[in-house]
Amino acid sequence: MFFLNWMLALVILVLTPLCFLLSYKIAKGTNKYFKSQSKLKGLISARVIEDLNNMTLIKSFDYEEKSLEKFNKLNKELTVSIQKSQYYSGLTNPSTRLINNTTYAVVGVLGVLLCVFTYNQGGMLLGAGCTIGIVTTFLQYANKFAKPFNEMSA
Repeated sequence: MFFLNWMLALVILVLTPLCFLLSYKIAKGTNKYFKSQSKLKGLISARVIEDLNNMTLIKSFDYEEKSLEKFNKLNKELTVSIQKSQYYSGLTNPSTRLINNTTYAVVGVLGVLLCVFTYNQGGMLLGAGCTIGIVTTFLQYANKFAKPFNEMSA
């Protein structure tokens, strides 16, 4: 890519790795919710087993409502944790696709500008030497370069 046009190559190599950074940040943020989910599932399982094993005591001391309240509280916390983790982890794929599509657009616009300046000035702008064929090639490179990132985040 650098042999064809160093500016367009630089755009692709700078913008595309932002997908990794964004995916890492999202994964790091959602990790706490997934850990919370595991902990709450364990607490709910322990509560259910304890209540089932002590059913006669619960009934004899009229503790059914308090036991149900404790269970419902844990269950609500689990529901909130699940919703947050699913929401934030669901942002990964659209976010990486947004960055990749932005890269594609920047390469296209910059490529066209380089072509216009190259042909209007009668010379090369900062060694750009760009043609429509090179821009088309870079747009294909941008898609092929971004495809693994999109598939990993799906």
